[in-house]
Amino acid sequence: MSLKSFHILFITIVSLATIFVGYLFYSEWAAYNETKYLIFTLMSLLFCIGLIFYSKWFLKEISKINAN
Repeated sequence: MSLKSFHILFITIVSLATIFVGYLFYSEWAAYNETKYLIFTLMSLLFCIGLIFYSKWFLKEISKINAN
């Protein structure tokens, strides 16, 4: 498995996990209305967005390396 394939697979799995955890925190916030669950939900969302930006950056960098 190449480095590119591993990163795509890993980022996909971790992104899905952060979406799932964010959903769990959101459902806890909806049930108990505690601020900490809302903060955890937003943190999960931000982490997932960060992973998307990281994946775009990584794919751009790996394509530069493969072009050389």
